[in-house]
Amino acid sequence: MSYPWQEKYLVNEYVDTIARSPIIRFYPTAVAKYAKTSPSRTFKYLIEMAEEGRLNLLWELRCPNYECLRTIQISKNASDFPVEFTCRTCGEFYEVDESMYFPAFEVNSEYKKFIRESSATSTKKKTLSLSLS
Repeated sequence: MSYPWQEKYLVNEYVDTIARSPIIRFYPTAVAKYAKTSPSRTFKYLIEMAEEGRLNLLWELRCPNYECLRTIQISKNASDFPVEFTCRTCGEFYEVDESMYFPAFEVNSEYKKFIRESSATSTKKKTLSLSLS
């Protein structure tokens, strides 16, 4: 059994690892797997982080063909999506509905910069304290 504070800690750890990496965006299901919690709880934590300004919530419009699943468009607002499209990969025509929307997150550029600078400072402090021992 995990506690909410453990889940939040692991979600934060995952996000901070992403912030130090070249990864552009990530999905709640990947974070849930890492934190060993449900996607719905993970999504709640990620939304809280977006409200704090650490993350940006994005929406992906995907082709509903399970053999394709191509990302058609990415937007901060699902209302920007077209009402219909023809997939360039599978060639099928679709009318858009909410089942085609998938949440994704990106680390806010300022938070990414903060984490990278904090990591560099932390490494220098550890090196300094080890050399003084």
